[in-house]
Amino acid sequence: MEESDYRIEHKFATNNFEKVTSSIPKNLIQKEDKLLERFIKNKRNSHQKLKLLYNFMDSLYIHVNKNTPCQNGCNHCCHYNVSISELEAEFIESETKAKRLKGLSNTFVTDFHGTPCPFLKEGSCSIYSSRPFVCRRFVSLGSSKKWCEVKVANEYEFPLLNFSEIDKSYDYLVNESGLNNRSDIRQQFKA
Repeated sequence: MEESDYRIEHKFATNNFEKVTSSIPKNLIQKEDKLLERFIKNKRNSHQKLKLLYNFMDSLYIHVNKNTPCQNGCNHCCHYNVSISELEAEFIESETKAKRLKGLSNTFVTDFHGTPCPFLKEGSCSIYSSRPFVCRRFVSLGSSKKWCEVKVANEYEFPLLNFSEIDKSYDYLVNESGLNNRSDIRQQFKA
């Protein structure tokens, strides 16, 4: 990729970032502002709280996804490192009936960039409704998915959406559960 192509794409992504953030309804922004407070008061179990967080993220990202090249069948990000907490591994196991590996597999491997996620089936996520937090957060704001391709994904920086209360709520839920050990999804589940 040429540097001039990158500058053009970066400008597009920056403008799109502004467009996306201004398109989110005020009531969702207000809910996000109080999200952590709601989770601290919530008495449900960790899996139920995680599901509530994911549902809220889905309602917010409906507005984001209108302005992204990400779509069903686009799976470049399914070849990136996917860090999950032990809570998420339990959640995936309980929601999908997928079985975790006994102990951590491939503990000597730390970089899985380029290796497909074990849940990538026929070009799509087979656990989409139960996908991990990091997968839910990742969206491209560029004009094209070519910048997400594995061979260039780590070479260029683009604006990323960041919802601070969502991030704080996720961290709170994982820490509250005591299931905060992290590993790559490929270390927890086999292809």
